[in-house]
Amino acid sequence: MLKYLHRVWPILLVAASLGGCTPLNYMLANLAPDMPGPKVEAQYKDLNNRSVAVVIFADMNVRFEYPTVREEVAGAINRELEATLKKVRTIDAAQVVRFQDAHPGWRNEPLGDLGKKFGADSVLYVCLSEFALQERGSLSLPKGRISGQLSVWDSMPLKEGEDPCRWRQDSISSTTEPPAGTWMDRARLRQATQQDFAVMVVNNFHSYHEKNDSNK
Repeated sequence: MLKYLHRVWPILLVAASLGGCTPLNYMLANLAPDMPGPKVEAQYKDLNNRSVAVVIFADMNVRFEYPTVREEVAGAINRELEATLKKVRTIDAAQVVRFQDAHPGWRNEPLGDLGKKFGADSVLYVCLSEFALQERGSLSLPKGRISGQLSVWDSMPLKEGEDPCRWRQDSISSTTEPPAGTWMDRARLRQATQQDFAVMVVNNFHSYHEKNDSNK
């Protein structure tokens, strides 16, 4: 039936508009093809065909409550980069964190030079200012929250006077809540929070269509 739907679609639409709220309207709502929302252009397009080291900075307050946050968030971003962009190779998140722990002064090094230590063409630097799994002011209301800053640094040889910081976003934040009427344990909420943040981060590096609310 669906292969012939495009031929009768205009007739069905007219019939529905003349007939008011009928079973036909219900059928149309369920058979209507999902229409893409507005197209969002990439903010930075040059991570394709590159090796990328995702470097996470999280202050001691965040790391005290969530000791593995750097590796977990970097891992989520790595997976999303490799699933979404073309021919991207990411550096193992655990390898980056081990280097950070072994070299406490790593933040004093140019980030582009840091990428060279991992054999990466680019560094995606994520400075986390917030990571939480509950609503502000609440000890029990579940709500994932991640905030921070992003920047991309080039590890490739530069021309004289060329800025190694290729792109910067001064503020990024995502929130994740359990679906209405459902309960989500902390482990699942934590995973979903990291995934939502990773998608938001990687969306800066490719063009995509927003979800169309009318399709819900």
